[in-house]
Amino acid sequence: MSYTNTESEWGTIAKTLHWLIGVMIVLQLIMGWLFTLRVFPGPVQSQLVLNFHIPVGVTVLGLGLIRLLWRFANVRPPLPSNMTWWEHLLANGSHTYLYMAMIAMPLTGWIATSGFGGPVTWFGGIGLPALVATEAKETGRPLTNLFSQMHYWVAVGLTLVFVAHAAGALRHHFGLKDATLALMLPKGWVPR
Repeated sequence: MSYTNTESEWGTIAKTLHWLIGVMIVLQLIMGWLFTLRVFPGPVQSQLVLNFHIPVGVTVLGLGLIRLLWRFANVRPPLPSNMTWWEHLLANGSHTYLYMAMIAMPLTGWIATSGFGGPVTWFGGIGLPALVATEAKETGRPLTNLFSQMHYWVAVGLTLVFVAHAAGALRHHFGLKDATLALMLPKGWVPR
């Protein structure tokens, strides 16, 4: 198997980034929705979630940028030929949204956290710079609220698109019985 993509298959690097980022996004969405729905009983538990959520988000941002650069630097295997024009449109649109969300979610969260005055750290306690100045509580924190709302609505879209993306992959594998899912998995994991 090649590390780079070929005309007919995704390479090891693209597959690894796809699944690694995908797992992290699922964890982020679960934590984010549990936090938003106030499932955690108190501030200590909420802070523990944020202490994990923020560094994972920063990691998604870094890996997302690498993945985006890798995608532009490599050939892309074509979408399956058995797809209709509207399926091509949905596939391309969902992929575009997923790439944009990989960048927008962490950035909007980082800006909102900075505006609120919270620390943005990476694993090991590595502090990252604030992207905006802390807003005083008395001002109503308009910038912080704007980016918090953007973070929320991108998460809503990401949740919907992620579910549709996974459903589409399963439809291709089990319904259409083509190699779409198999091409994104290591060779031999599922028959092609």
